[in-house]
Amino acid sequence: MAYNDILLDSAGDLRLDGNNDLILAESLVQEINVQLRWFKGEWPFDETKGTDWFDTVFVKNPDDELIRQMVEQILYSFDEISEVESVAVEADARERKAAITWRAATKTRERIESEVVLWGSSTA
Repeated sequence: MAYNDILLDSAGDLRLDGNNDLILAESLVQEINVQLRWFKGEWPFDETKGTDWFDTVFVKNPDDELIRQMVEQILYSFDEISEVESVAVEADARERKAAITWRAATKTRERIESEVVLWGSSTA
């Protein structure tokens, strides 16, 4: 299944074409990255959705293996993903941010990869 969406740039802003029009495209990588950036409780219509990054990444001694497993679970939740090849997490609890780098293979044997930067709120 392909995801038709408005393309975003690496900063999360709308990507525009030369005429300043929105670009619609299918982007599995973007859909995965949106899911990875989604903090549990931030969507007011269903606060159970998202990932509990605050209690796993932004703690004094984060469990790297647990975080890696959580990222893999998110990646495997997409039907198009056949194999998660790598997941790396660099967390900084003091700054309340983390970078997740991932690479996966799709069922069409395409290799996709990306990096997602998470920011936590300083008003907890």
